[in-house]
Amino acid sequence: MSILFCGASFGAISGGALGDRLGRKWLIQLSSAVYVVGVSLQMAVGFYDSALVLVLIGRLIGGFGVGINSVGTVLYMTETCHSSLRGYLIAGYQGCVALGLLVATSIAFLVGRDTDISAYRCLVACQFIWPILLAIGVTFTPESPRHLVNMGRNEEAYTALDRLRNPKPQSELNKQRVGMELSEIYFSHETGLGPERVSFRELVKEWFCARVKGIARTPHRRIHPLSFSVFLHTMYQCTGINFIMLSLPSLAESDEALSDPLVIALVFSFVRLCATPTYMLIFRKLGQRRTLFFGGLAVSSCHFLTAIVGMAVSLTHEEFVVNRVQLVFMALFLFLVASSWAPAVWIIAGEIPCTATRSRDIGISAGVHWLWAVFASVYTPYLIEIEWARRSAIFLLLAFLSLGSCLFAYYFVPETSRLFLEYIEVIIQESDPRVTREWKPSDTFGWRRDPRTEVKHCRVPRVRKRWTSLRE
Repeated sequence: MSILFCGASFGAISGGALGDRLGRKWLIQLSSAVYVVGVSLQMAVGFYDSALVLVLIGRLIGGFGVGINSVGTVLYMTETCHSSLRGYLIAGYQGCVALGLLVATSIAFLVGRDTDISAYRCLVACQFIWPILLAIGVTFTPESPRHLVNMGRNEEAYTALDRLRNPKPQSELNKQRVGMELSEIYFSHETGLGPERVSFRELVKEWFCARVKGIARTPHRRIHPLSFSVFLHTMYQCTGINFIMLSLPSLAESDEALSDPLVIALVFSFVRLCATPTYMLIFRKLGQRRTLFFGGLAVSSCHFLTAIVGMAVSLTHEEFVVNRVQLVFMALFLFLVASSWAPAVWIIAGEIPCTATRSRDIGISAGVHWLWAVFASVYTPYLIEIEWARRSAIFLLLAFLSLGSCLFAYYFVPETSRLFLEYIEVIIQESDPRVTREWKPSDTFGWRRDPRTEVKHCRVPRVRKRWTSLRE
C-alpha cells in the first residue's frame, strides 16, 4: 500500500502542475492512461522471472495515475458543477469511490479461494474497466469554462458553459443565465481576484517564503488558501482514517470467527457506501462548516469509547468480547467519517483557491493527503504489534487529535456551501470564517441571485460592463 500511496502523492503534485497546461478534461484522460499502464505491468506476473519488480513498478505507476485523477476529478467537478449541486455531486463522487472499493472487495472475495495465477490476473484485469470507461465518458464532456476564461478563450468558455447549463430545448431565460454566469467568471478574472498566470514555482515560493512573517496568512490577515487546504487535509488524517482502515485486517484475524479479512472489508465498504446519502442529508441541513465540526465531535467520542473498551481487557480478560465491540465502534467510526469529513474535505479544498491557482493548490494539498497515507501505511504495522497501543493509547491520541480537528473547523473553515466560486474568492478576503454563514454579496461584487437570501440580483458596479459573446 505504501508504494501505491507514494505514487499517488507524486501524481497529485504533478497533476496540479499539469492542470493548467493540459486542461481539466485532458488531465482526467491522462490519469486513466497512466493507470492503465500501471495495471498492464501488474499483469506481467508469470511471464518474466522479475515479476515482483514489475508488480512494484506497476503499483507505483498506478498510484501515480490515482494521484492525478484525484486532482483532475475534483478540479473538473468543482469548476463545472452549479453552486446548488456542487456539494452533492462531489459527495456522490466520494460515494462512487466507496462503491468501487465494495466491488473490488467482492471480486477479491469471489476469487480468493483460488490459488493459481489466473485468479490474480482476473482480479487485476478488472482494473482495466474503470479507467477506460472514465476516459471514454470524459471525451463527450466540455472543458471547464473557468479554465477557458483563465486561458483567454472566452468564446469556447461560452460554448462549454452553454452545454453545461442550457437544457434542450433552449430558452431565452436560460441563455440569459448562461451569459450572466459567464460575465461573473470573466469579471472575477479581469479584476484580479486571483493572479492571471502564476507558475508552480512562484506559487510554492510565495507560500514558503513570502508568508513566513504572516504565519501563512494573506495580507488581509486571513489564512492563505494553500495553507488552509494543506491543514484541512492534515486535520482529516488526524481523525485516524488510514490507521483504522489499515489495522482492520489485523484486528479481524485475532478473532477466530472472523478470521477472513475480506468479510470485514465487505462489511466496512458497505458501511462507507451507506454513509454517502447520510452526508447529503446532513449537508443540506447544516452546511459544510457545521458538518465538519459536529462530525469531528462524534468521531472523537467514538475514539474515546473505543479506548475505554480496550482498557476493559485488563479488567475482564474477555478479549473475544472486546474485539467484537471494538469492531462495532470502528464501523461506527467509518460511518461518521464517511458522512462528514471524507466528502467535505475534498469539496472545500476544491472551492477555496482562486481559479488561477486552483489546480496547483489542489495538487499540493492532495499530495500532502497521500503523503500522510504513506506515513500511516509505514507506522501502522508497528503500532498494531504493541498491545497497549492498539487497545487504548492510540485511540486516546486519535480522540484528542479529532478534537483538534473540531477546533480547526470552528476557527478556520468558512461556510462555502451553495455559493458561487467567485463569491468564495471574496469571502476569504472580506469575512471571518466564524461569521461567513451570514455573509452577503456587497454592492461592489456580484449581480446574480444569492441562494441564501433569495435576493434576485445584487447591484453591479458601474466600472464593470457585461461580457457579451460575439454570438449574441
